[in-house]
Amino acid sequence: MTDLSVFLTKPFASEAVHSAYGGSFLHMRPAPEVANGEVVLASLYRAVGFKDVSETKVPINGRKLEKSLSPQKPTETDGPVSSERLSSSDFLHLISNLISSPKLHNQSGKRFLQINPLVPDAALYSLSARLAGNSWNPGALVASIVCTGNSSSNCASELWKKIYSALSIDDSDDPWAQILQKEFESKRPKELWSEWSEPENFSDSEPRIRSLYGLNFMTPAHCFCRDIETILNLKKFVTRRQWTSMLESVLRLGTASHTLWVCDANRKCLRIIEDSIQNKRAYSTDEIEEILSNSQFWSLGQPTSSVIEEYSREFLLGRVGINLLFYLLEEHGFEIGSDALSNSVRISALTHEISNIDNELLFETYNQMLAEITGDNHRAFACKNGIAKNILEFVQHVLRRRETGERGMESYDQGYFVKRRGSGKRGVWITGLGPVALISLVHSSLANASGDKNIADFVAHLTGYGFQTSVPELMQDDTGKSLRNLGLILDSPDAEGGMVLNRPF
Repeated sequence: MTDLSVFLTKPFASEAVHSAYGGSFLHMRPAPEVANGEVVLASLYRAVGFKDVSETKVPINGRKLEKSLSPQKPTETDGPVSSERLSSSDFLHLISNLISSPKLHNQSGKRFLQINPLVPDAALYSLSARLAGNSWNPGALVASIVCTGNSSSNCASELWKKIYSALSIDDSDDPWAQILQKEFESKRPKELWSEWSEPENFSDSEPRIRSLYGLNFMTPAHCFCRDIETILNLKKFVTRRQWTSMLESVLRLGTASHTLWVCDANRKCLRIIEDSIQNKRAYSTDEIEEILSNSQFWSLGQPTSSVIEEYSREFLLGRVGINLLFYLLEEHGFEIGSDALSNSVRISALTHEISNIDNELLFETYNQMLAEITGDNHRAFACKNGIAKNILEFVQHVLRRRETGERGMESYDQGYFVKRRGSGKRGVWITGLGPVALISLVHSSLANASGDKNIADFVAHLTGYGFQTSVPELMQDDTGKSLRNLGLILDSPDAEGGMVLNRPF
């Protein structure tokens, strides 16, 4: 079978991905699935410091820990045990109640550990994306974003190690975090012993990794890397719980915005390639960068479900369309280099090359084949199954305010970016920032500022993540009211719009 035949048979399969697409920043790997903010944070612990612990092992580790703490069996550990440590029953009560993370309504009847990821060892036992079977790796997604948001492997590796250092527990951490980590270490079952160690440097030997460093224009990944470093530096000024809450909030926004940006980039690159072939237009590098850097996903107070669904669908269409065009071009004798989509310079060069080919028959064949693929896979393009559905569910769940089935825990989640308008399941999910999210972003927007910044600067900061809003719109929205109630803005006649940002720390 030819490459085109393989693609037409299984257009969504990994083996059908063209080498040029598979080695580019457009190829979404790992492909996201359902996860909330705490799952992303816990997976980040494992990705950055527990290299021997896979996501699939996490629920198994949790069951083993729970069994080892049962009254019928003494705890077997490799860690030091003394009379100063909690008993097994007290420790089980601690992780099952005092530092537990509330379960969702559909999980209330299930028994499993769900521990707030306050310290490294807590991530060994709970908060994988799936409770059984193979689970995707959100921590690997964060690593990919760190690579995308930096100019070189050295810069990405430096930030990755800063994340490891900040997530680690040492004598400078607050006493509660130190005690909690030591308790976890003392209760760790022997067979689960795994070393928390500094990660290795990122390698740029893989073509796709090299392509992530080649984006010389602003994307949500660049904003994320800038903000995450700011939040890391805040650790010594707040408690561990406050700090992990802010870190989780930035992780939620960064992973969701980057995912939507990749969806948007797929759609835009497909249109660029189509235009180059059909209308014989060549794009300059500056034009490519302007198109790919200008991404705006939503406005404050806007319903989000249909927007996320649209971008998920456009990603699938972009992926299928680009791969189909590449295989068709090769069928017509045109050679597509493996680095054709590696950066804006190579994309520009590609448009110059393909704008000179005879396109009439090729484009007619392309439109016919693409229509057949979309018609034969209407559920996939309707986000009812496959990768488009997984992207939709990931972005929805990671941004939404968690609604727990546990009484008294309704206000647990304060770092959300999407909230429900109205009551009950019929309420509409709209864009709206929680208190922790606002504090984190205001602090990040003020980082390294030599003087005051006003509300317009905060709007510009939100724009970097794909928000489309203005100062009047923000102040009329609930977000503006929350900024006032939290004391994050102050009236000032010298500031634009009369409002200056107030440093939260």
